[in-house]
Amino acid sequence: MKDYYKIAIGMLGISPTYFLDDMSFEAFELSSEGYYQKQKAGWEQTRILSYYSISPYLKQNMTAEQILPLLWDNEKSNKKVVSKEDKKRLFETAKEQYGL
Repeated sequence: MKDYYKIAIGMLGISPTYFLDDMSFEAFELSSEGYYQKQKAGWEQTRILSYYSISPYLKQNMTAEQILPLLWDNEKSNKKVVSKEDKKRLFETAKEQYGL
């Protein structure tokens, strides 16, 4: 709970009262995902600007990812593929649990 509180109050700027009393966990998750995407977009923009700023001076061809590697560059290759059977099983579990 402390980590969620740090993110909600410290990073997202949500009021402590709203976070503790009124905010649902789903709303918190969506807010934190949106914040992460915003930060990621900013760093991607920085990477592209850096690349185009120094590319005329490079002696060898390099990509923007090689010049400014970011933490999530490896996420693309590490994504797990969920099988159709797993999706169906998870859907059925959710239906039973939530009475859908």
